[in-house]
Amino acid sequence: LQIIIQEVFLKWRHTLLLFVPAFLYAIQNNLLLVAITNLDSAIYSVTYQMKILTTALFSVFLLHKKLSLRQWIALIIIVPGVGLVELSSKSSTAKTSTTDQDPFLGFVCIVICSLTSGFAGVFFEMVLKGRTKNNIWIQSIQLCLATCFFCCINAGTKDLARIREEGFFTGYNVYTWITIILNGASGVLIAAVVNYTDNIVKGLS
Repeated sequence: LQIIIQEVFLKWRHTLLLFVPAFLYAIQNNLLLVAITNLDSAIYSVTYQMKILTTALFSVFLLHKKLSLRQWIALIIIVPGVGLVELSSKSSTAKTSTTDQDPFLGFVCIVICSLTSGFAGVFFEMVLKGRTKNNIWIQSIQLCLATCFFCCINAGTKDLARIREEGFFTGYNVYTWITIILNGASGVLIAAVVNYTDNIVKGLS
């Protein structure tokens, strides 16, 4: 606990750096909800694979990674390939939506999410690998606290009245908690993947 307090609160300048990806992730999560509401699930899955290319681009610009022509060609081939795999797995279970959809709005949200995902991931990698001693757990806690800050602001803005009346955990059920646990576990795994490899590998995996 003492180490967490020292790393998270006393070294607050480093924690503030992680507010950048946390803010982008908060925006991204909300835009993804808008996108999936306005796009067919198969189209959503395919177009969101653009984040692999945006991650590669930001890795080149921010981390000065050098990708050969062969690697760029491989990425360009892999992205639609991953999309086709997603499409084939979704097409058999896809259902026609009965709600009014705005495909253009959904596509714009997906493009923005691809950009924010690429930049936030590469920025987090830059912060994670920029320290002399890397501690994945501390970094994950810092990012988690920063993300919770923005999510609480979002919840307070949209549902403050309901939260006051029914409590913060209103509407939660067993599936909600399972989703939270899975996302938390995947967040730690993603940090480990980024720490030992890079964001391009993370995106492909």
